[in-house]
Amino acid sequence: MRPNVLRACLLAGALLALVPATAQGSVPHTVQPGETLWSIASANGIGTQTLAAANGISSEAQVVIGTTLQLPGPGQTSASGSPAASGAPVASGSAGPSTVSAIAGQHGVPPALAAAIAHQESGFNNAMVSSTGARGVMQVMPGTFDYVHRVLGAGPHDPSSPSENTTAGVLYLRQLLQETGGDQSAAVASYYQGPASVRQNGLLPDTQQYVANVMALKARYGG
Repeated sequence: MRPNVLRACLLAGALLALVPATAQGSVPHTVQPGETLWSIASANGIGTQTLAAANGISSEAQVVIGTTLQLPGPGQTSASGSPAASGAPVASGSAGPSTVSAIAGQHGVPPALAAAIAHQESGFNNAMVSSTGARGVMQVMPGTFDYVHRVLGAGPHDPSSPSENTTAGVLYLRQLLQETGGDQSAAVASYYQGPASVRQNGLLPDTQQYVANVMALKARYGG
């Protein structure tokens, strides 16, 4: 092999070694006009926070037309959100639309609404973990699990279980629906942004987009 060719090969190998682990197995996506971080995540069945973490940006970042984002490949989660790294039980499996709808119906929550949130949050993937620690099918935060257990008195729920994760999310959604007088859009906004933040700050731009998408997805599941 000629020296120049050898140097080129060695340089290429060095550059490949510098590629972050989170980019391996990912799929590049070029941002198109009208797209947002949220809409790209939703269209690909992943959480906004997961997509943001995979690209090292804030979940509230505004994406620029023409730039390239890396879509996490199958089984990937955010770099800081691995359940194994946190010492938590490793979640697996999924709870499909029919399972989510059934659990919602058992607890008096509109089935289509719960299914739409599960679709938006995780694509029904119970192994999904966000950079902020939201887990599972319904992307329930650790503090929310504790709230459902201690404040709502619903008992502890195993985040690694698809059905129990879904149940915790549904019970929290039911509480938000009660607090908002059955206003589904308001409850969805609080589910995403947090009720305290909604009261103090109104709906953030990402929240408005999130609500619009969930309400559109609801029609897919019979709502």
